[in-house]
Amino acid sequence: MATTKNGEVVDLLQMIGDLMELRGDASYRVRAYREAARQLDLTVEDVATLSREDRLTEVKGVGPSIARTIKEYLETGRSAPLDALRQEVPEPLTELLGIRHFGPQRIVKVHRALGVTSLDELEGAARDGRLAQLSGFGQKSVETLLASIRVFREQRGRIPRYLAEAVAYTALHGLRQMGDLTHVAVVGGIRRLAEAVERIDILAASQSPAAVMEAFSRLSLFREVAAASSIHPPGDGEPSFGRSVLAYTRERYPVLLRVVPPPLWGQALQQATGSTLHNDQLRERALALGLHVQPVPPAHVSRGAPASADPGFQAAEGDVGQGATVLWPGFLLQPDGQTLPAPDEAAVYSRLGLPVIPPELREGRGEIVAALTGRLPRLIELADIRGDLHLHTSWSDGSHSIVQMAHRAQALGREYIAIADHSQSLGVARGLTLDRLAEQRREIAAVDAQLGGIRLLSSVELDIKSDGTLDYPDEVLAGFDFVTASIHSGFQQPGERLTQRVIAAMRSPHVDAIGHLTGRVLGRRDALDMDVEAILRLAAETDTAMEINAWPNRLDLHEGYARPAKELGVKLVINTDSHADDQLEYMRYGVEVARRAWVEPGDVLNTLPLDALMAYLKGRRHKA
Repeated sequence: MATTKNGEVVDLLQMIGDLMELRGDASYRVRAYREAARQLDLTVEDVATLSREDRLTEVKGVGPSIARTIKEYLETGRSAPLDALRQEVPEPLTELLGIRHFGPQRIVKVHRALGVTSLDELEGAARDGRLAQLSGFGQKSVETLLASIRVFREQRGRIPRYLAEAVAYTALHGLRQMGDLTHVAVVGGIRRLAEAVERIDILAASQSPAAVMEAFSRLSLFREVAAASSIHPPGDGEPSFGRSVLAYTRERYPVLLRVVPPPLWGQALQQATGSTLHNDQLRERALALGLHVQPVPPAHVSRGAPASADPGFQAAEGDVGQGATVLWPGFLLQPDGQTLPAPDEAAVYSRLGLPVIPPELREGRGEIVAALTGRLPRLIELADIRGDLHLHTSWSDGSHSIVQMAHRAQALGREYIAIADHSQSLGVARGLTLDRLAEQRREIAAVDAQLGGIRLLSSVELDIKSDGTLDYPDEVLAGFDFVTASIHSGFQQPGERLTQRVIAAMRSPHVDAIGHLTGRVLGRRDALDMDVEAILRLAAETDTAMEINAWPNRLDLHEGYARPAKELGVKLVINTDSHADDQLEYMRYGVEVARRAWVEPGDVLNTLPLDALMAYLKGRRHKA
């Protein structure tokens, strides 16, 4: 195991923050330790050097008290604040932080009453009735907690891509500075733009694989590193297929690096990117064309990562724990037995009689047949997006003013935006009463008149209330340029009722789009139980657009619904749902969902020029 001092100190501060939260300390104290940990994690300088030179407080977020804690740990290997916290709060309880509907106070209460210290013990107490006997835990709250535990278990092994990307590209940057590389790329599910991955995959090509692996192992990003054996071809003692090494970040994210000889780069990049199903279908085509597939023996690593759901190089079934096995791809051989020459992916696909298939389509969902018949879609790109039709400002729960949001949108090249603050029923978000709405619309008009090069549209995120009615009367809705209707309450209603609420909204001629339809929040809330197929069918009839919400922890509609929406002729709209000006850059996440759903520019409303968009909206409302 290789562990840097910086990593140890980051872990120390994070653990202190977690235990303080469980003890019930003031939130500002908890945040102070976590922020210091985050800033130190970004620090390149060695923390031991900073401590010796009394420069710890130069790190943003590290004040004198936290500096003393760090110095004590570095000099003695102990921490008095941490030891004191461990006397009051058992460290295993930190495993339970992050379970929705089960905050720190409840964690400690259940521990003291029932001795619960682990997720399994908590679930057992919920199922056998012990938890329901405690005050504050009725049967309904226990059922809600069990559902939260299920979500927590499912999500614990999945890394949202926006977080995985940050780790992957940090590692990539470090390798480029330190390693003797011919090529290097992030591959696997991240390159295919999957919404979440179980493992972070990086591929490199080098004449000096040992040096690259050593550079990778020294990255301060990692908390521990496990060595891997070389990959040998059958019957040959020389390592010609490359090497792999597995490391874990401080968040316990597994990162797998494979290093191949430069001549194998093109094939390795293709195999490391495609899903198992996509690659299997390519191998079948290769065999049909007279090529051969060279099987590659596995590499054994001393500590295994979870089997990846996003395999290009796939972990073998059951490989979890010590002695795990990582399979490499089968390389394609020419009929004469020589490795297929492939300096890049284009050469691989060309030899198979195919155009290059975009990475995000490599899922085995019909893309090879589409490529063979010339029917691959012209996927939407970020540059196709002309406007953003769902922005919040400080008039409701946003952080920035109308003019600030407009300036940022203009800087990003948007031609129009729709100011869509919340309607009146959503009091928690400072929803607009009719009086405040009138004031807000006057400000939108004033800012629109002042700015050149961008148009501001009057809009609203209209609440679909629990009884299915809309939050503003028709005469008010008729005055908006664009109306997005969303569910923000009554999530526990039966699926049939939730479905009918959305259907009722779509039957209004004033509702142009349904926002974040399923209501999911990755890692926190499951999708609502509703009949999405019925909703999409009606959307096709009423010309109601479905939003792809680009917030990286929403991505709703997800690709599994966005593709059938496209196939039914339902218009999509990709919005950021921004609540601050920097969130306008989330648009790329929504575009990436759309690309995985085979969406083309013509399927998306906000690729239209403003005049064409307004004409479309006028036509659909007239038809309704």
